[in-house]
Amino acid sequence: MNPHAIFVLILNLLVIGGFSYFIYLRLNNSPARKLYFPALFFKVACGLALGLLYFYYYQKGDTVFYFNAAKDLLKFPIADYLQEVFFTKIPYNQRSTLPMVKITSLFLWVTGSNYWLATIYFSLFSFCGCFYFVHQLAKKYPEFKMTAAISFLFYPSVMFWSSGILKESVVFGIVMFLSGFLIRYYFWRKINIWQVFIFMTGGWLMLVLKYYIAAVFLPVVVVVFLLSFANNSDKIKNSKPVYKYFGLVLLVAGVVIWASNMQYNLDITRIFSVVKDNQQQILATGNPENMIHFLDESQSILMVFPNLIIALFSGLFGPVFPQMTSFLQVTLCIENLMVLVLFFTSLNRKIKVSDDNRVLIYGGVIYILILATLLSYATPDFGTLTRYKVYFMPYFLMFILCKNLLVSKLKSLIKFL
Repeated sequence: MNPHAIFVLILNLLVIGGFSYFIYLRLNNSPARKLYFPALFFKVACGLALGLLYFYYYQKGDTVFYFNAAKDLLKFPIADYLQEVFFTKIPYNQRSTLPMVKITSLFLWVTGSNYWLATIYFSLFSFCGCFYFVHQLAKKYPEFKMTAAISFLFYPSVMFWSSGILKESVVFGIVMFLSGFLIRYYFWRKINIWQVFIFMTGGWLMLVLKYYIAAVFLPVVVVVFLLSFANNSDKIKNSKPVYKYFGLVLLVAGVVIWASNMQYNLDITRIFSVVKDNQQQILATGNPENMIHFLDESQSILMVFPNLIIALFSGLFGPVFPQMTSFLQVTLCIENLMVLVLFFTSLNRKIKVSDDNRVLIYGGVIYILILATLLSYATPDFGTLTRYKVYFMPYFLMFILCKNLLVSKLKSLIKFL
């Protein structure tokens, strides 16, 4: 390693360490402060492990492609490079990959094309979003601090697949930041111009990188925000119920129309055919043993409805018994079995949904149900679906862990021992 590379390495490690410690110092009053460094180290380790897995075991994959393509982009003269990254229009057939390549190239530029430093930056961004959300939630409900931490900071598959140089690191980090902003506004009515700017920028970047995630997440956030605002308006609260229901119908209809115009493939007249084409392409080319098996829809369009239920179950709990030919598949099987057990043990609990968090909880449930169903139906390959689960699984896990009878009994047993 030459002196310049050593200097770049040390400089970036100082920046990463200094930034991480600066964030830690700002958490003086956070109930989750003690979890900060363990969660940070775990997240960074997941990002490094993902790089090792793809570079030295698979020797291919998205993270390898982004890295190599970004290095090629950096070979341009500096003026041409900046023109290409910031001003050149992205061709339609490259919209799924080129934006991520451009983002990756910026981090390779400041790290001297060091993959491992770049992957730490990506992991750090995703971690900061996750911890910000947990911090905001723990401030309101300190008793759910560990539940939120397990779901958003320490759940292995979610942390692994939302780390390193992957789209999931960026988009999941944005989802977490925006969720944290929503929590902050919902409970404390606090929002500033920087958060509005980050929300707008983050929403745009979500549309660029993962438009189908944005098409579900952003409308739910907007509806929850507007309903929260309405619930705190005396004029709206005191209006007649018929006006409230009519307003709600108009709001939902408006949001659906907005979502359908976010991207060409989301148009109401096209979305089902796009989803179905993607599903059939995956089923035709993938390994049948790693697929979700749907009922035949060729005889009746009504078979779509039981298939959506199959997709929902598979998204939340599958695969329970995959081909266990690798360590990752074994851990995935264990995780899914645990989630299934936790779900059933959560059914008998008694939870009263208070008026102050009703809208937030209902919004979260709707987000989980829609995203788990659509992603599983459109992408029936369990390998790909495992990555996509990062967008809804931690929310679902938090819901089933809250006041879970099995968890409560385990806590009592540990205290007794």
